[in-house]
Amino acid sequence: MSEETRMQKLSLLVLAATVMPAVAYAAPFEGVVEMKMSTKGGSGTMTMSIGKKAMRNEMNIQTPQFPVKMTMLFKKDSPDVAYTINDQDKTYGEIDLKKTRDKASETRKFTAKKLGTEKISD
Repeated sequence: MSEETRMQKLSLLVLAATVMPAVAYAAPFEGVVEMKMSTKGGSGTMTMSIGKKAMRNEMNIQTPQFPVKMTMLFKKDSPDVAYTINDQDKTYGEIDLKKTRDKASETRKFTAKKLGTEKISD
């Protein structure tokens, strides 16, 4: 897999992860959220540690084409920056989330169609 393809897939993963801090900071919640994920192509875990000033997101996703083990830090006082930590390579980086969101909104257009209404419970 080329480095460009790997970075594109990583960007999509990061974009998905950018939604979680927004949701976490919107609610008055502090604690740990553990998730298990599975698809036809692989599985993984994600652990989010959410505090008042920051959030830590640890991902371990195993797929044959694109295994990822990464830690991301999000600080409430800098919402447009994600800090990535790669323990295996002993590297870190910063991702400009505003640019990532802007790029994603340019490439993906969605439409919604109301199919009807339904009442589930009183």
